[in-house]
Amino acid sequence: HFDSTAHTLDLSNAGNRLTGSVSINSSGPRTVTLHNGLALDLAASSLGSGSLTLSGEGITQSGAVIQAENGGAVSLDAGNGALILNDNGNRLSGVVSLRSDAAQALSLNSSGQLQLGDVATRGGDIQATAGGGLAVTGRVQSHGGDIALTAKGGDMTLGHLDADPGGTIALDVPAGALRGDNSLITDPNLRAQHLVVDTGTTLGDFNNPIAVDVPAGGDSLFVAGQGSAHIIGLAGTILPGSVKVNNVSATLQAIDQAQETAIQALTPFYLDETWRRRLYTVVDGGVRMPAD
Repeated sequence: HFDSTAHTLDLSNAGNRLTGSVSINSSGPRTVTLHNGLALDLAASSLGSGSLTLSGEGITQSGAVIQAENGGAVSLDAGNGALILNDNGNRLSGVVSLRSDAAQALSLNSSGQLQLGDVATRGGDIQATAGGGLAVTGRVQSHGGDIALTAKGGDMTLGHLDADPGGTIALDVPAGALRGDNSLITDPNLRAQHLVVDTGTTLGDFNNPIAVDVPAGGDSLFVAGQGSAHIIGLAGTILPGSVKVNNVSATLQAIDQAQETAIQALTPFYLDETWRRRLYTVVDGGVRMPAD
């Protein structure tokens, strides 16, 4: 048990070897740094608003980790091991960065709002669940592993998520909207072989659509529960029904579902009277309407 309620805690020595569960208490803006040369297991810990830096050859927990409101940055480095912090009592208020240098899983639950900074593993799966809203402020990279993010009680705001090559990205926002960060299609919010996006309300908006990239042979499903979907992508990006974005039937299908789709490099085509009053956006290319 380490108590730093009155002082900064710095246990960063590379020779540290802690075999038991570690409990940490701190208060106020005091920083906490702990390195373990072995696997690190966290017992119940109560932290102040200072930054938290933990590293070990794998990080697990046997009790909840709670950080004070408006906390500093949280950096969790699992070395060549997995990081599994799935206690539903966790509450991390600072921007959380996660890392494994091997093909190991990264998994984190937080009961309130969750902010993710840079998250990286070398082929393992990444999972993060927030009891409130979830915001990605950095880059989440699995290098082929699957990425699953859930915001149970609020909106989800995207930075950049990359599960290429071959991975799946699954986003679940049952009570809120999915928001972009004004990303370009050349540096999209979502890049994966398979995409599944499910929101309770809207998916992107007209001035800030979700930028996606699905390689050839991929598939995707976008569900906007109570509103429109606004998606942009390179030619070949997949839209609902696993049909390519530059395929006319996919465009009409998306429009028919009250979704709004921006299309890159679309070959000009004709829309008949049935479709001409639907709402859509063309980024590049052209659409010809029949005369009245």
